[in-house]
Amino acid sequence: MLLQRMTALRCTVPYALEGRMRRELEAAGALLGEVRHGAQVELNFQLPETQAPGLKARLDEAGQGRVGWLAPA
Repeated sequence: MLLQRMTALRCTVPYALEGRMRRELEAAGALLGEVRHGAQVELNFQLPETQAPGLKARLDEAGQGRVGWLAPA
């Protein structure tokens, strides 16, 4: 069995984008962790390190500049 190095990512998005972001994460095979609802939606997720740059680019494109990236908790 091949072990993959995982990376944790955290971002905030407007409520209007939550569904789309969840679908993108699911399609990418990311493991969605804690989701916080405040002024915006904060999504915490993990995925293989090698897939992180591509997923971040897709989320940025889907979010049209409204995705805020945070340091992992």
